[in-house]
Amino acid sequence: MSPILKDIPDMTFKYMDGGRYQLIKRLGAGSYGVVYRARERDLLSGHYVPRAIKVLSLHWGHRNSHLREITMHSMVTGHDNVVGLHRAFREGNFLYIVMDLLDGGDLRTHISKKRTLCRNDALIRNVFLQIIDGVQACHDVGVYHRDLKPENIFVNSDLTRVCIGDFGLSTDATASTSFNTGSRHYMSPDCGVECVDCGDELYPYNTLRSDTWALGILLLTIVTGYIPWNRATIDDKNFRAFLEQEDHLLTVFPISKELNGILRRIFTIIPGRRAVVHFLNFAERFATSIHST
Repeated sequence: MSPILKDIPDMTFKYMDGGRYQLIKRLGAGSYGVVYRARERDLLSGHYVPRAIKVLSLHWGHRNSHLREITMHSMVTGHDNVVGLHRAFREGNFLYIVMDLLDGGDLRTHISKKRTLCRNDALIRNVFLQIIDGVQACHDVGVYHRDLKPENIFVNSDLTRVCIGDFGLSTDATASTSFNTGSRHYMSPDCGVECVDCGDELYPYNTLRSDTWALGILLLTIVTGYIPWNRATIDDKNFRAFLEQEDHLLTVFPISKELNGILRRIFTIIPGRRAVVHFLNFAERFATSIHST
């Protein structure tokens, strides 16, 4: 159970903002907030519109990070592949963020439970290209997500629309010393440092290229249903095997040589040599195969 549930009580069926919104069902909980399926009453027609509402507690003293999330999200809202942000408001000790509701849920559900994408190269390509477009739209305005993973990708029921969501860890800084930010499976080696000395301001990591690394893990997860390693450090035996053997991923996963080549361009421990989103966009649009034959 997420620890945030100790600070945010069950608000199912609660009305707020003078009855304009009602929370219907809790969809999930993260480190700082809880997301509900909700509905909004149209002030003119009186009809209800489905929404997703994220509830954030102000008890923990994270006001500045909550405001940063809203600011970063508002900078990129309006793009087809970014979850739309409608407004944010405060009532009592809670902050409410009103967003689009995508009825297909998050991508993790389709990868692990529904297996919707299993060996469907055309669908995988379409989904991943939309993810790339959403991330590129963020980068174009100077927003770097820092927590790209299936749980933060949202889709409609037939996966024809795919959107980036949850900007709680995003930043507008191209270089950061906020190490270990995000989810460990998706962190680049330069972000997920474990030594004290690496926190020095002389050695910041590049947030754009860290997002690119996460996209590579995300692509492999979409294609195979698995992550390649627990954490990208030399202490992780699977990551060490990848560093020592050029075609390690080919021996472990049923992927094509072409996809392996794309992933090799992403998973380089030298950030300056790491492929950027423009390359991924080009490579995925023209890749002829994803799975091994």
